[in-house]
Amino acid sequence: MDERRRLAEEVGRLTTRRHERQRAEQMYSGSAKGTTRAGRLLAARYYLSAAEVEVLRQRKNVFTAEERAEVARLDLVEKTKDKKVLDRLRERRLTEYHITAQREKQKQIDDTARQNYFRRRPRKG
Repeated sequence: MDERRRLAEEVGRLTTRRHERQRAEQMYSGSAKGTTRAGRLLAARYYLSAAEVEVLRQRKNVFTAEERAEVARLDLVEKTKDKKVLDRLRERRLTEYHITAQREKQKQIDDTARQNYFRRRPRKG
């Protein structure tokens, strides 16, 4: 679950970086039309370059988070399979135990009944 939350955060940051880049591109395109001064044009250009670098860095972070989430998911699937196997084994062993206990109990009942029978039986003689 932690990896999934991290992935969502990284994707959110990527979306934010993309919006920032779009705003910078809009400002840059407005500057290119002559609506702002050359200094602002240069600043917008630098900002756009920096925003592009941030977007690329954030894409890498998202990719890394996706990989970690996938590894965690596979680990969870494996552990779930192992738990199911162990649960089935435990059930089987418990069933075997109950069967063995029932057999032992029946043996004791049979022995007691046999002893009572021979004690009460009239002796020939």
